[in-house]
Amino acid sequence: MNKKRILYIILSILLVPVIFLGLSIFWDFLNEIAVDPDVLSVGPPCIYWDGKLYQAGIELDEEDVIQDSLGKITEVVPQTGCPEKNGQSNTNEIPVGTEIYPTHIGYDLAAYVDGKWLYLRYVPE
Repeated sequence: MNKKRILYIILSILLVPVIFLGLSIFWDFLNEIAVDPDVLSVGPPCIYWDGKLYQAGIELDEEDVIQDSLGKITEVVPQTGCPEKNGQSNTNEIPVGTEIYPTHIGYDLAAYVDGKWLYLRYVPE
């Protein structure tokens, strides 16, 4: 055998495990980002306020909040659905007693939770 062929064989033998390792890491990554079927039955974190549904979103800057409390969350319902009564939340991220405030952003609201302002986006019907 010539030296070139031996080199190709050695490189092939060394590359096969590297390729399998890469595929294994990629497969693990895909499994991590795949959606669990049980999660699909869970709705987005929401509150129901003044006859309207609001979906929880990103953290909000304090200057976007009007410092005039509208009231507090009175009940947390299961996250498998949307809240249907005023003062309800469907997530423990917005627990009973959380104060709700208006914002300078359209009809959207804010909730003060764990020392942070949580943006609540109005969901039109």
